Amino acid sequence: MSLVKSLVLTLTLALACAAPAANASVITFDSLGATQVPGSTGTGIGFTHFSTVSAAVVSGFKFLNTAAGRNAYIIGPAYQNLSPTSSQSYNGSDYWIAYSFTMSAADQSTFSLASIDIGNWTAALVTTTLTGTRADGSTVTKDVSATYSNRTRADDFSHVTLTGFDNLKSVSFSQAGGSYIAIDNVTINAAAVPEPASLALLGLGIAGMGVLRRRKKA
Repeated sequence: MSLVKSLVLTLTLALACAAPAANASVITFDSLGATQVPGSTGTGIGFTHFSTVSAAVVSGFKFLNTAAGRNAYIIGPAYQNLSPTSSQSYNGSDYWIAYSFTMSAADQSTFSLASIDIGNWTAALVTTTLTGTRADGSTVTKDVSATYSNRTRADDFSHVTLTGFDNLKSVSFSQAGGSYIAIDNVTINAAAVPEPASLALLGLGIAGMGVLRRRKKA
């Protein structure tokens, strides 16, 4: 193989390997009901309390309660209001609820929102509007309709897969039905960055092309 072909092949491989790799993580709120977490203002049996404009900081993300005059909570299975007629959403684990809120990375870095489980605290159909604000100021919006199954089974949450919620600085959650929005299992893809080994290979390919140009000039 000629030097030119070898260098071209090296550079091609370097560019392919340097494709960004994103690491997914899932925010579950598990074991946080009735636990003092950063931003909480109190606890009770099976729940953690957050006042207006206070924020829960969980797994490196901030969930800011934005509903004036309304509290937010992390609710766990031990919460006392568990009668079959309760309007409480239930999935057998802890989750976050608020009338309206925003989520963002605690360190203000960008992120992607890949999927989420959404429920509500009412017997009616409630539409939750997700509005993502990207780093460049553009926005992406999705309406999600969540029904309430009266706690007759352990799947009161709807699983929603999202597209276009990339390079985000924040996501806001709002609704017009007078219900708490419940979320769980928030799947986050961190901002994609090239792996160190890929960057080294890319550098090698670029350096090789530089050597070839110098030989041609000689």
